Amino acid sequence: MTQHLSRRQFLQAASGTAVFLLIGCRSTAESAPTPTVIPPTAVPPAALIPLSRDIILTPNDEFYVMETNGTPTVDRDTWQLTIDGLVKNPLTLSLADIAARPFVEQMRTLECIGNAVGGNQIGNAVWGGILLADLLAEVGVLATAVRARFEAADNYETSVSLDWITQPGAMLATQMNGEPLPPEHGYPLRLFMPGLYGQKMPKW
Repeated sequence: MTQHLSRRQFLQAASGTAVFLLIGCRSTAESAPTPTVIPPTAVPPAALIPLSRDIILTPNDEFYVMETNGTPTVDRDTWQLTIDGLVKNPLTLSLADIAARPFVEQMRTLECIGNAVGGNQIGNAVWGGILLADLLAEVGVLATAVRARFEAADNYETSVSLDWITQPGAMLATQMNGEPLPPEHGYPLRLFMPGLYGQKMPKW
């Protein structure tokens, strides 16, 4: 445990910076996908959920919003994403770097963990961005890594088991329904992992 904590000491997220940290300490509370959520269908990245005329998308201005620390003001020119921790090649990306990478779109449902049956804290959107699998291959995740920890620009932090971020549909979204992410939905970037509730998908 001491080794992994020391790796975090120099990774204090500055304002306007998102940190994606691969760590080796397993949590007993949420160590892997569980029956409380529906695992995503395993599909190759090239076949990510094609749109159908039968799918009803939720307009961006009607999509539910849930925040923990309010919507931060993010400067797109200075915002960065850092991937560090138990990886061979730590990586820091600007928005321009992310925009230059292969772009994919997929229709997915996003739901708040506190949504009541029949509640309105749920919506469908076409999320556009880059696949996490490509970034993970680039940084080279070490065999000792079992979890990913996220630190967002609003100081929100959460973590998930490695199983979730290595699934084909896991992505870093920069667009929502064909438009740049609205500020309240995470502009300039949010994490999306099919099968998990919104609380595990940090914004900003």
